[in-house]
Amino acid sequence: MPTGDRIFVIWSRLGLAYRPRQFCESLNMEPAVLFHERWLGLKLPTPVRYLTQGLHTLAILLRRRPRVVWVQTPPFPLTVCAWLYCLLFRARLVTDNHSSCFHDPQWIRYRPIVRFLARRAFMNIVHNYKNLELMTSWRARQPLIVLSPAVRREELLPERLELSERVERGLDPGRLKVLMVCQFGCDDCHDEVLQAAAAMPEVQFFVTGDPNRAGFDTSTAPQNVVFSGFLPRPFFLTLMERCDVVLTLTKRPDSLFWAIRECLALEKPFVATGTEVNRHYFGEYGVFTDNSPGDLILKIQDAHRRRDEFIARMRPYIEADKQRWAEDMTRIEAALTRE
Repeated sequence: MPTGDRIFVIWSRLGLAYRPRQFCESLNMEPAVLFHERWLGLKLPTPVRYLTQGLHTLAILLRRRPRVVWVQTPPFPLTVCAWLYCLLFRARLVTDNHSSCFHDPQWIRYRPIVRFLARRAFMNIVHNYKNLELMTSWRARQPLIVLSPAVRREELLPERLELSERVERGLDPGRLKVLMVCQFGCDDCHDEVLQAAAAMPEVQFFVTGDPNRAGFDTSTAPQNVVFSGFLPRPFFLTLMERCDVVLTLTKRPDSLFWAIRECLALEKPFVATGTEVNRHYFGEYGVFTDNSPGDLILKIQDAHRRRDEFIARMRPYIEADKQRWAEDMTRIEAALTRE
């Protein structure tokens, strides 16, 4: 199978993230990132956006006629479009299933559709062993764990960028600085973090994301919290690099945060939600919490105190995981080229 006959389709407002970019580079796939947010200045309702993106996706596939169609899911309507094309033109469908596909409230109700598609795809990629257990119970075709690849600092942040004046004011070198990676989604722990911040007035907290998404009134937050707003990735990484401890928290079970790999690359101590999968994959590299405000206070202090211990383990992990990724790509390439 000619490697040029491959395309990776993604519906995302965030553009081409590191994981799909690495898949594309490693497996010689062409990326196609779609997100129809507005038409004639009007914000499109989600069903309308899915419809227009679906028609656009089918137009791209019919024009390029790939023999392998790789999709990022959710959302499942993208997978439906890709499956229809593959069914008509005898192409191979590969799904990259993020953990939200299995556990987010907005997607759980569609599990029967996701299961139907997983049984008909050529291969189903998942992010951790818990997701693999679920895929296997569904009798999905060729389920396979592929952890997101480790990344080196120079790949993420070749240079510091200048941040906004409001953020810069909070970056006092004499204070402990804590960054919460947040999107103000249904699985975020911003309320718990703000309660912890109120009990740690000597610590400066930064919270990313758009508070309006959750209807949150920032005027009620403690004075030692700066809301950075949604930051383009280079600026977000600059802020992470200038903080002392990073919080990667979630209420979603069996989910691995990409932000942990950014912490490893930038050698930043992190506090992560103590899920089984987080402890399994990253237990040696950070501190884990039950997300309660009291425990967050203790774990932030612990992560900062043990920072040298964790940093010493991060570089060897990155190099070993780079080799693991190369082996995973060799295995997938062999499967894709097998007639």
